[in-house]
Amino acid sequence: MKKKKDGIPIRSLIEQMIQKFDVEDRFSEARVVTLWRKLMGRPIVDRTKSVYVKDRKLFVEVVSAPLRNELHYAKEKIKSMINEDLGEEYILEVIVR
Repeated sequence: MKKKKDGIPIRSLIEQMIQKFDVEDRFSEARVVTLWRKLMGRPIVDRTKSVYVKDRKLFVEVVSAPLRNELHYAKEKIKSMINEDLGEEYILEVIVR
């Protein structure tokens, strides 16, 4: 990890900036959308119309009815996978449309 001359890690500085400018929620929302692509894999991502977070709920819109049904039954697993990767209980609910 790179450090500034005064010995503060860059990661720490970035976290301080995120808190100072009060953009923690937006940053977390962007991380969740990125994690969706990483965790779900190409076949699911290709059939995903939109993914967004609002009020700590993950909304997933898919174009395939069978996939929608499958994701509906995997909502708790999806929620726990994302929260585990984030390192916090950020997502409260997954809504599949």
